[in-house]
Amino acid sequence: MINDIMNFLNIEDKDIIITKILTDGNIKEVHLEKSLKAEYCPACSSRMYSKGKY
Repeated sequence: MINDIMNFLNIEDKDIIITKILTDGNIKEVHLEKSLKAEYCPACSSRMYSKGKY
């Protein structure tokens, strides 16, 4: 069922997971989360906490 929802929403990002599905009458809420991966500087290998990328 989860894969069907991901296909229906056309989500191809493997880092997105469905955390909760709520139904209230004719309304359905799908809660998604994206697991973030740590980014490392290519020059010095330090962890980058900013959102900037090289």
